[in-house]
Amino acid sequence: MSPDLKKIFGKDVVPSTEASKVFGVTNDYITQLCRRGKVSGFLIGRLWFVEKKSLKLFLREWEREPVKVMTYIMK
Repeated sequence: MSPDLKKIFGKDVVPSTEASKVFGVTNDYITQLCRRGKVSGFLIGRLWFVEKKSLKLFLREWEREPVKVMTYIMK
């Protein structure tokens, strides 16, 4: 994506499609996390944008304690 999204939104955000490639998870998984409020993200039209820091912290916790995080996601 060519425009500087940090300047536009005031946060370091990326489209969920790009984040899925960078972090090695599916786009669907990222959008589910956004919808459930587990990571910071917002929808513009049909495209989700996710805050990189929020997703990175969530995935780091997932690697550390996957069972605990899965229980948290399902709430």
